[in-house]
Amino acid sequence: MNLSQIRYPVATRSTANSLEWRRYTFDVAPNLTKPEIRRMIEKSFDVQVISVNTHLRPRKRRGMARGGGSCPQWKRAIVTLQEGDRIPLTADL
Repeated sequence: MNLSQIRYPVATRSTANSLEWRRYTFDVAPNLTKPEIRRMIEKSFDVQVISVNTHLRPRKRRGMARGGGSCPQWKRAIVTLQEGDRIPLTADL
């Protein structure tokens, strides 16, 4: 279990709006389970996680010579924190 399996925090308009409810969105490796994601977030950011929701993003098709290809698939995790906890979203993750 290492932190490199958490790819990066997702920064979109809808994820910025969900910060009011202490929900943070991360792209993680597809082989991680919810308990593993919970342990990684709690250990690395020293916060208390209430719930973890996950879903697989659809693969993006890429046009290539002689057939097609696709980008690697990543899992998206939405983590809800206990009231009073927060994760600093800076470039050093």
